[in-house]
Amino acid sequence: MGKVTKPVTIIVTDAGMLEWPEFKKMAEQGHGVVYMGDLYPIGELQAPFALVMGPRAHLMLEGMEKLIPVAVKGARAELYPKKEKA
Repeated sequence: MGKVTKPVTIIVTDAGMLEWPEFKKMAEQGHGVVYMGDLYPIGELQAPFALVMGPRAHLMLEGMEKLIPVAVKGARAELYPKKEKA
């Protein structure tokens, strides 16, 4: 398993997204790719996740996989700000 120098954790709202080749590759590289239902199980009485809000939330539907690197780049920019030169 490879290790990236600036890992990110990606939470997906649909378990099927864990099978997307792009997310599998990212997990192999050392990123965290986690299904939201594993963090907060959905019981029979609860509706499925309908909306995720936040400064780093991105709409990602099947067919939009080419946008994953753009979303990761934005997340890295916030997580790992450039250090100012002295």
